[in-house]
Amino acid sequence: MKVIDFLISLLYPRKCPFCRRGIDENKLVCPACEKKLPFITDRPLRRFAYVDECYSALEYCGAVRDSVHRFKFQGAAAYAEIYGTFLAKCIDENGIFCDIITWVPLSRARLRKGGKNAHVPRF
Repeated sequence: MKVIDFLISLLYPRKCPFCRRGIDENKLVCPACEKKLPFITDRPLRRFAYVDECYSALEYCGAVRDSVHRFKFQGAAAYAEIYGTFLAKCIDENGIFCDIITWVPLSRARLRKGGKNAHVPRF
């Protein structure tokens, strides 16, 4: 381990994105949350106009919902690795071939309140 990595891990220890307890550096989530995460097994999740299938790795409820809110609205950017890993696992396990992977945009009401769809490219 590099000295800088060691210092960063001391100042900013890795935490579970769902319960916020400390975890080992090589873990994505704590063992307790790993056992009780609401993984979605029914495929596809939903259908929309102009979208054939919509998938999600986890149900959007409880600790998952709180975690996503911290990620989207409170700048918990470190969660991106965890969510990306879960999404990649979902894609791999279900043999999904897709044209696009995207986020769920803000509702119009939240956008009017000053929210941002920060991931939307601006040209």
